[in-house]
This record gives sequence, C-alpha cells and structure tokens, in this order.
Amino acid sequence: AAAEVGSNIVEGIGAMIGISRVKRQQQEIDRLNAENAALHEQIGTLNRANREEKARHEQAEQQLQAKLDRIEHWLPDTQTLISWGEYCCDMGIPESGAREIIAMKPLYVSGELRAPEYSRRFDVSNTEIRLQRDPNGPGGFQLLIDRQPAHAWFRQRYVELMTRLGYPVRPERPVIRRHTIKR
Repeated sequence: AAAEVGSNIVEGIGAMIGISRVKRQQQEIDRLNAENAALHEQIGTLNRANREEKARHEQAEQQLQAKLDRIEHWLPDTQTLISWGEYCCDMGIPESGAREIIAMKPLYVSGELRAPEYSRRFDVSNTEIRLQRDPNGPGGFQLLIDRQPAHAWFRQRYVELMTRLGYPVRPERPVIRRHTIKR
C-alpha cells in the first residue's frame, strides 16, 4: 500500500510537471502566433504604403513627362542645345559659361580648352566661343571658336602642336556628303 501511495504521488508530480511543461509550450505557441499575426499585419500595412507610394511616383513621373513633352513641343531645339552645353562642359567651360553659349551669347575664355576629339588641352587667351544657327550644322547649330568652326579650330591647333613637336600630321580627309533625291 505504501508503494502504491508512493507511486501515485510520483505519477501526480510527473503529471503536474508534464502539464506545466505543456502549458508553457502552449503559451509560447500562442505568443508566437500573436507575434506572427502582428508581423503579417505589419507586412500588409507596408505593402499598402508601398503601393500608394508607387502610385504617387507614377503620377509624378507622368506629370514630368507631360511637362517634358510640352517643352519639346514649344522648344524643339532643347535636346540639341543640351548636347551642345554638355560638349562645352567637356571642353572645360564651366556650366555658367555653357549656359551663356547655348543662349547664343559670345563667351570670352582664357586658360585652357580641352579638345575631346584629340584628347588634348590648348592654351587660349581671350578666345571667343559662340553658338550660332546653321542649317547645315549638326542639329541646326554650329559652335565657333574665334569665328571658326570648333572642329576646324581644334584641328588647326592640333596640327600646329604636332608640327612644333616634329611629328608628321596626316592631312584631313575630305568629307564626302551624299545627297539623296526625294521622290
């Protein structure tokens, strides 16, 4: 009888320990489920915010594209002038000077001009640079340096430099223009 009572006590204690462990595990599972639900709700909120932000971004992009289209319609030379401005900056002219040039105002430069085509720098002193309309030029414009087309001015300076250094310079090949007949 004593053994049976002891056995019952041990079983009771074991049951109590087991139940307590199961309770703790169930509480942990419940806590993790609640945390999981909160995270899913947070993900849903972030996804909604992301969709709203994307819609705002697309709307702003459409508005900007509409403005660019209007600018291109009203000022068709814009892209060409931007290209000329970038070329001027590549020559070493500051952005403010490039703005003056693409506004068709003469700019007088002293210092150095880079020739992107020749990968050289040329010293200049009070040299006039201007952009003017030219229906035969690229995009309807021509960049002049001291009243010469820029490519000819750079070529002349390059030939002078190479001659001073004693290097032979090949003559420039003539440009052959092909005319198409419209029917």
